[in-house]
Amino acid sequence: MPYIQEVQGIYRIYNLINGHHYVGQSRRVRKRLADHFNLLRRKIHPNKHLQNAFNLYGEKSFSSEIEVICEDASDLDDVEMAFLLNSASFEGPTVYNIARHSCVGMTGRHHTKESIEKIRRSKIGQKFTDEQKLRLKLAHVRSLMSDERFMAKVRTVIDTYDRCRSYAETARKLGLDTSSVRKMYLKWKDYSK
Repeated sequence: MPYIQEVQGIYRIYNLINGHHYVGQSRRVRKRLADHFNLLRRKIHPNKHLQNAFNLYGEKSFSSEIEVICEDASDLDDVEMAFLLNSASFEGPTVYNIARHSCVGMTGRHHTKESIEKIRRSKIGQKFTDEQKLRLKLAHVRSLMSDERFMAKVRTVIDTYDRCRSYAETARKLGLDTSSVRKMYLKWKDYSK
């Protein structure tokens, strides 16, 4: 998708309700802003603080603009750092940034041929060994078991099923669908004790 009059510089995403800001830099600002909002709409933005605010206030409460156009790409880090340190500022505080430094990880660097090949292989349905599959499964189970809310839901399903002895009746009592209750009971009955 072509971005008309693409520029490099510093941009901000700001909350119209509370005046809080996120500041960033890019050599292709308009594309970068489009990427930010795409990730936010899909609820997968890596900046959880910004994502939570976006979820709470809604898309209509956020806007963006190009703040500084930099002719020289070597100025990007310095100008962004000025905003992060509040030596240059907006009307509201810059609170949505997680990092307190301005260095972009891959700026001026390139992947080696070996790393490009590893990335390519990882994206084309890599086959896992049985040992790798088991390690991934156990890691996933440990992650879910450490989630108190999830495990409370599992215990509720299992306790209700143990009293009712019917997936359909358990589902009706809990307001869930029968298939979900059956899957949860069969998968987690041994882990919940």
